[in-house]
Amino acid sequence: MRRPPMLPVSRGLLALPLLGCVCLAGFASAPREGSQSQQQGSQAQQGSPEARPNPPSTDVADLPLTKPKKVWTNDDVVTLRSPADVYLAEKEAEQAAEAAEAAKRAQFEQQVKQAGLNVDLPPTAEDTQRAIDEREAQVQDLKVRIDRLNQELPDAPEARKPGMHKDLATFGKDLNRLQMEIRLLRYHLQDLPKPKQNEPSPAPPPENPQ
Repeated sequence: MRRPPMLPVSRGLLALPLLGCVCLAGFASAPREGSQSQQQGSQAQQGSPEARPNPPSTDVADLPLTKPKKVWTNDDVVTLRSPADVYLAEKEAEQAAEAAEAAKRAQFEQQVKQAGLNVDLPPTAEDTQRAIDEREAQVQDLKVRIDRLNQELPDAPEARKPGMHKDLATFGKDLNRLQMEIRLLRYHLQDLPKPKQNEPSPAPPPENPQ
């Protein structure tokens, strides 16, 4: 039995089923891509600072007022003291100053004993002040002579330098002695009773009738 002859099939007809499958696959993947792009767009809008809602603004007038803290100084504390506290503070400061001065005087008197210094203390304030003035004049004269020797010493002949050094040592000892005497006389002047001001002079004795 003879087979009927097969008709030739064109290549275009064979490609039609393949094309249909490709189109169906494209239609199936299109919604997924669209949903992914929408999700990415919504995430970009949420992540962008412009899309975020602005926080509510707070007015300065609505803020609660806070009272500044007071910083206390020493002057403020002094002004708050009562008169009794002020008196006690001044008394304590005066006593502390007197104690410090007494300690300095005791130390100086010990130095006077070690130096073997003997000074005749005048009986009156006027004589004591006169003795202080005389010694201060001697101190100024010694300082002038010491300065002159120090200026002449570098250019002086070698034969004179030993004598000049000896004079400088003697003048230095005299200067220290006079300064100690002045200080001792000033302490003595503080211990003497101060003359009363505006004290009326005693009345002259009555004349004897002749």
